[in-house]
Amino acid sequence: MNSDPVYSINEYCRREKISRARLYKEWNEGRGPRSFYRGSHRLITAEAADEYRRQLEAAFTEAASA
Repeated sequence: MNSDPVYSINEYCRREKISRARLYKEWNEGRGPRSFYRGSHRLITAEAADEYRRQLEAAFTEAASA
């Protein structure tokens, strides 16, 4: 059984200090953390959140060194 935390949209936005609008903009532009639905609730695993944060950090580092 997987014991990784799962975040609601609101929990994820609080954790990352971003607005819901920003998160949905990221998804609409083909970016953002992977998510899944449990019933009508869209959820994000801690693993997906961490993976997306690493992608953002790598992109920032790459842009800063260019």
